[in-house]
Amino acid sequence: MSDWLQRKYVMLCSSRLDRFKVKKQSPFLANFRCCFCGDSATDKRKTRGYIYERKGSFFYSCHNCGLSTTAMKMVKKLDPTLYNDYMMERLDETYSSAVRSHPAEEFKAPAPVFPTDPFRLATQLDHLTNDHTAWQFINRRKIDKGIAEDWYHTETFYALVNDNVPGKFNSALLKLHDHPRLIIPFYLNDNPRSLIAFQGRDYSPNALIRYITTVVDDTHPHIYGLPSADPSKPVYVFEGPIDSTFVPNSIATAGSDMLGSLARLRASVAKFRDAEFIICLDNEPRNKEIVKQMRKCIKAGYKVCIWPSWVQDKDVNDLVLAGGDPSLAVSRVFQGIIAELEMTHWAR
Repeated sequence: MSDWLQRKYVMLCSSRLDRFKVKKQSPFLANFRCCFCGDSATDKRKTRGYIYERKGSFFYSCHNCGLSTTAMKMVKKLDPTLYNDYMMERLDETYSSAVRSHPAEEFKAPAPVFPTDPFRLATQLDHLTNDHTAWQFINRRKIDKGIAEDWYHTETFYALVNDNVPGKFNSALLKLHDHPRLIIPFYLNDNPRSLIAFQGRDYSPNALIRYITTVVDDTHPHIYGLPSADPSKPVYVFEGPIDSTFVPNSIATAGSDMLGSLARLRASVAKFRDAEFIICLDNEPRNKEIVKQMRKCIKAGYKVCIWPSWVQDKDVNDLVLAGGDPSLAVSRVFQGIIAELEMTHWAR
């Protein structure tokens, strides 16, 4: 794999790394405060985390805690969405190389066709039999069937994406790596339906890229659950669409920047302009990125949900699978200084 791609995503992630500084361009070397152990607690100038290049690959190591891993695993820990983008670009590069190594006519892409039905390459779940893979997944995750029957299944996810966003994936990727996924649509309105985006969820528990979100209409933020959300009541905001289905009056930002998405929502959809949003992040108190995002939300004045200390499940769906009550995820809501104090106890 070419080093430019790894270098690109290291630099995209650099704004999240305290005191980040590039020491050398070739071979690449960068230095910053360790994002895993936090580096020195007494000297904020200490920078003992290093990203370095060796034989075209990028690695991470900390001279304080001794952690050693690949740079891309560090990116995944800090920003799973950015890591997904890296994996998609890596796949695209791999299969672009396959195109160059085969006769051009073998991978000739058809002329783009803009569909009138965005899901013509998919099947709505209520038209599938109960023993279908999609319904097995829904039942396994204990998702409400009344909600899920409005979702879709596709056997050819990359082809579905290209049918809506022509040229998104090259023809070699479609031919060699296409696969089935559960499709979760994001609508702006219900009647008539106005599609903003859709998320493809890989059925495999060991999927390389579990979620891929495709934006169809970029004039609005890609947020799940808008048609059913009632802005006259508090609206709970989750990271993932599946988690949001377990709590009434919830929406989901699909892993994107919550503050930015909510700001765009207020600006573009009049009925949400004065809505009260309550932020519900995953229950990962040791995840520095989650803690950082929660702190930003509190400083921005939002109310936040802080999980009870005795709950060990990392998100709402896991809580439900363990037999817990999903309302626990939104049972403790705080704002301002009290939220900061509660967050400190939660993040331990």
